Amino acid sequence: NDLPKSFDRNSKFYHYLLGNNVAYYYSKKLSTKKTPIDKKIIAAGENLNNRYFQTLKLIDMVCKENGIKFLIFKTHKYIPEVVDNDIDLLIKEKDFYRFMEILEKEGFNCIENEPLRGICKKSGFCTIEPRVNSSFHGMLIMDEKKLWNNIESINIEGIRVFKPIKEVEVVHLLLSLLYNPNYLRLYLLLAFKSCNRKKIDDLNLEKDIKNDLDLTISNVITKKTSSMRFPLFVGDVSFFVWWYKRMILNSKLSFLVKLKHILYFFYLKYAYVLFNKLIFMHKWPLS
Repeated sequence: NDLPKSFDRNSKFYHYLLGNNVAYYYSKKLSTKKTPIDKKIIAAGENLNNRYFQTLKLIDMVCKENGIKFLIFKTHKYIPEVVDNDIDLLIKEKDFYRFMEILEKEGFNCIENEPLRGICKKSGFCTIEPRVNSSFHGMLIMDEKKLWNNIESINIEGIRVFKPIKEVEVVHLLLSLLYNPNYLRLYLLLAFKSCNRKKIDDLNLEKDIKNDLDLTISNVITKKTSSMRFPLFVGDVSFFVWWYKRMILNSKLSFLVKLKHILYFFYLKYAYVLFNKLIFMHKWPLS
């Protein structure tokens, strides 16, 4: 339902919605009397969604023509919200390099920035990021087999595509609070609350990954969460202890990688806490 008529829907309110990835959903679906900012958000959101649909149609076409299967990953929205960022794809290892070559023939500039993980860019299209599995600094989260064994089909603008089940995607989004690092947006809380917790348990995550997930959930999703101002961050002490155990003691990571990770967490968090600046948010014009 929409907010009371007495509520002041000013620019700060919309900035808050944008930062929590629910602005288009509110303006399009919940706002009963569209403000000028609602209309601008809807127009900008539809342009971004059209770019997403155009890119997805191209991916679907070239994959069908070349007998390649793909999964969209952490991209589909579980409420009517905009896809305004990259399209992550899961590609089977046997097809990975062929897929990159096919996109290059379509005019994309593709590079393999990590082993079996790429970035493909072309003006007018979403950036496409194909990968074979999910990992964090070389630490495997889910391998190719587990990801492909937990999938479902969806229909997007008449295109039938496959994706990992919601529980797989939400687990990865929650882990990103530690691994990227990132923060909990209202959108992610809504997605998490609609998950089947048994399905998450049935994923049988490796022990350290499961501990990371439990740490994230216990830090940011509590009985008080729904009444708090979003976005939410993992606590400073909890993050530092996790970083010490999982990164400082990891001999495979360089000192520079370890240092950048914790500095970025505190920059990300206190840019918001002190200056109300969100590093990751919709970059939509509101004026």
